Amino acid sequence: VVPFDANSAVGFNAAQQQIHWTVAQVKYGIDDGWYKTVTQESFYDLYRANDQRINQWLVGPQTYTDENGDIQPVEEDGEQLVLTKQIDGLISSEGYTQGASNIKYEVEPTGLYNMNNDLVVFRLSDVLFMKAESLMRSNGNAANTQAVDLINSVRARSFAAGAPGSRFTTATLTMNELLNERGREFAYEMYRREDLIRFKQFTKAWWEKPASDEHRELFPIPFNVLTSNPNLKQNPGY
Repeated sequence: VVPFDANSAVGFNAAQQQIHWTVAQVKYGIDDGWYKTVTQESFYDLYRANDQRINQWLVGPQTYTDENGDIQPVEEDGEQLVLTKQIDGLISSEGYTQGASNIKYEVEPTGLYNMNNDLVVFRLSDVLFMKAESLMRSNGNAANTQAVDLINSVRARSFAAGAPGSRFTTATLTMNELLNERGREFAYEMYRREDLIRFKQFTKAWWEKPASDEHRELFPIPFNVLTSNPNLKQNPGY
């Protein structure tokens, strides 16, 4: 992890960037939510309703628990605030309530600027996923029992025992479904771009993004780096 602490290692403000300002104020008693980073509908819809990982998203009518322990609506301009999973477009007059808001990192009532959460960089689940993926790629992109067991061992904690759709089989764990499951498990852990490149999905069109050329899989080398090292050549396409 990258360690953060509100007193001695400041600067982690993920919740500030992602939470709606009214939700921040009413539900958590803190100011200055930005609602700057949200997730679009197609990604949110990768989650089953009985998958506990879906609880990392704020979507729908917003509520809070008052001092008496009663559930109350989060209101804005006299009406209950509703966050929609759909986003009408990159430029939309309704955009201030659109998009799934992520709270994977606990929102602390002490403030949004300097949370005590550590930022996840690498965890055991990814090791198990990498092994499963390697097994599948070495088996003609098909899952075997060992690969399925590895993914199910991680997935198990997110479902009630025996819940519908809680376990993969060798038939249902396709490469595309493995990519989807990586998305569900590692959302907001900074893996998605590399995953999409590795699974040959990054350059395809989605939502308002048109199809892009393969050279976009590499970043351009910054100008100051190129000028400081004449042995370097700019990546193709830039």
